[in-house]
Amino acid sequence: MNLPPRLFAIARLIPPGSRVADVGTDHGKLAVWLLEQGVCSCVVATDVAPGPLSAARRNAMRAGVVSGLDFRLADGLAAVSPEEIDMVVIAGMGGETIMRILARTPWLKSESYRIILQPQSKIPELLDFLSIEGYLILAQHFVEDAGRQYTIFEVTAWDYI
Repeated sequence: MNLPPRLFAIARLIPPGSRVADVGTDHGKLAVWLLEQGVCSCVVATDVAPGPLSAARRNAMRAGVVSGLDFRLADGLAAVSPEEIDMVVIAGMGGETIMRILARTPWLKSESYRIILQPQSKIPELLDFLSIEGYLILAQHFVEDAGRQYTIFEVTAWDYI
């Protein structure tokens, strides 16, 4: 599966062997690509709506990677256990939604997790939130996709350092 530049930039940040939660998976392209390329052996793909999860399932079936994907109808990480993953991707949604997901998932404030965030809006507010809540921005990346500029953040808890 080919990824658009925004998702490819995110995929390149995921270390081999990671156990990833793809929050708001939508079409599942990132999750499918990670499995196709052997970056991950399993991905938990969540979405708040059944339609996107169905599309993600279809894409996974076409690519032959259904067994490596666990699809969950859930708001954010509500249906994901801390021990299942070591990496979280929250991409393609507004900064306010990302903040809400992080606020509802206090177990992410651990050195055990790396988080990739790609907000569509409210970036200054998200950066303030991350600082106040004890997250550290490890790196910031920029990518152009279909004439639009996107910012991608690699984040972890302060106690990671």
